[in-house]
Amino acid sequence: HQILTILNLYLHEQKTLYNVWNTTSELWGSVTKKRINLQQLRQETKLTSTLNEQVAYLEDWALLESGHSSSLTDAIKSLEACTLRLPITTGAKVDIQSLKGAVCSAADVMQAMGSSIGSLLSRVEETNCLVSELADVTAQERAMVYDCVNLLSSTEAMQ
Repeated sequence: HQILTILNLYLHEQKTLYNVWNTTSELWGSVTKKRINLQQLRQETKLTSTLNEQVAYLEDWALLESGHSSSLTDAIKSLEACTLRLPITTGAKVDIQSLKGAVCSAADVMQAMGSSIGSLLSRVEETNCLVSELADVTAQERAMVYDCVNLLSSTEAMQ
């Protein structure tokens, strides 16, 4: 009779231990899922932040492009006015200094535009590299999350 009591106590303790282990496993799985979700949210936040920064650069680029386009159009018109509309009749005279000044001024404007575009181009290239790296990291992360989901599913099946 005493052996049966001890055996029943043993079985009861074994069931309790199993239930504790099972509950701990479920909690561990829940914590793991929440960590994965948190990591995914962090990555999405980083991506959104980076993309929002890039949108601001693109908007700046549109404003600068409009200004450069307008300046280039004005420079072309000035050069045309100074060179293409010269009188070509007999005895026509051209003020060489004025023509030289206009051409030099147009060249200076174009050089300034080139420098400005060059500096923007380097920023755009740098941003493009960063976005490309971010896309690679995001793809790797998605694959890892997919692997984690598969591992969690197989772990759950084994439990």
